[in-house]
Amino acid sequence: MKKIETLDKGGKTKNLVTTYDANLFTLSIAAAFHGKKKHHPKGFYDPIYYDVFDGKDFVHKALEKIFEVAKGIAEDNMYPQNREAERLRKKAKITTDKDLKEKLLKKADEIDIPYNWKEVPMLGYNSSKFDLNFIIKNLHCNDWKINEKELMIGGVSSFKKIIVTNVKSGIALAFIDAKNFVAGGTLAKFVKTFGKKGQEAKGMFPYEAFNSENYEEYLSECEPSPIEDFKSTIRNDPNLDHNYNLVYLKGLLKAKKNSGKGDMFSRRDYLKYYNLLDVEIMIEPVLNLIEKNYRQHVDMLQNFSLSSVGSQARYASCHEDFDVRHNYNVPEKIVGKYYLTLTKFRSKCYSYLQQDMDSTRKNTATPNF
Repeated sequence: MKKIETLDKGGKTKNLVTTYDANLFTLSIAAAFHGKKKHHPKGFYDPIYYDVFDGKDFVHKALEKIFEVAKGIAEDNMYPQNREAERLRKKAKITTDKDLKEKLLKKADEIDIPYNWKEVPMLGYNSSKFDLNFIIKNLHCNDWKINEKELMIGGVSSFKKIIVTNVKSGIALAFIDAKNFVAGGTLAKFVKTFGKKGQEAKGMFPYEAFNSENYEEYLSECEPSPIEDFKSTIRNDPNLDHNYNLVYLKGLLKAKKNSGKGDMFSRRDYLKYYNLLDVEIMIEPVLNLIEKNYRQHVDMLQNFSLSSVGSQARYASCHEDFDVRHNYNVPEKIVGKYYLTLTKFRSKCYSYLQQDMDSTRKNTATPNF
């Protein structure tokens, strides 16, 4: 799961109406992971967080770390046969004996399970129309490249899937938007619908309280953001007072307590908590959605939209009672044999000829018997 936060490059006030530049830049990036990690009972890996305070190349640093974790996830997800096949291929690569090399490669192909274990899905929510557009320039460089065969599936402003392959390790990140598999809605609604009961909800953050000119000063302060900073000119929140006290202040106290920083807990620390919360609350709903589709014999992550998932589920239901061990041949004594006689064939041909005449179709062919 990934989350990318963006920052406004400054606003202009004119006639008491705030207008914003469409030119945004990336403020932070967060990612949380789930896999078959043996030493962790729930399979969670340590989350990743970088922001603009970590240097101008913080997005590259974040992707570098994500690829590192993805490599571990891919290896954990390998079948024993795939692991053995990889071992044989590595051995074949270094051997100088031509016959031995051929033998090792043949053996590897025989035991290998044909699936791309090196491809690790990275899901965001509404990322295809927003988040990915801000890091697309970072997805193609000397260290990793966008897959030349599949490239970017989808439109320029709304990606369905982007596959980025690490040049050195061969590990590929498949960036997918989880919103493609549901009927719209916000992240909070997605978590509420597909998450477990009582799961932690999405937090609050004062997006419009600062911009590129004052973010360092604003995020370095340790005072809680006042309620005025949460007032938005883009969307009106009728329950702002309630949400400020129940969501923001409650979340702030929890984050401050968990950090151990006490009064030194800054707004930047809260930004980190807020971003990590956004990605961590996605894990359970996404796993539930994958499991729900799997019960209908559909591999959700191999599709690109809700309609394609629905289509596969529909066709899968057609053969749910099919038993490969059952004999479906119809006994001949029940049906009997069919013999096409000349009389039947002549009748059929004249029937087609009559249809052509009734519909005024020209037909020069004349059946001869």
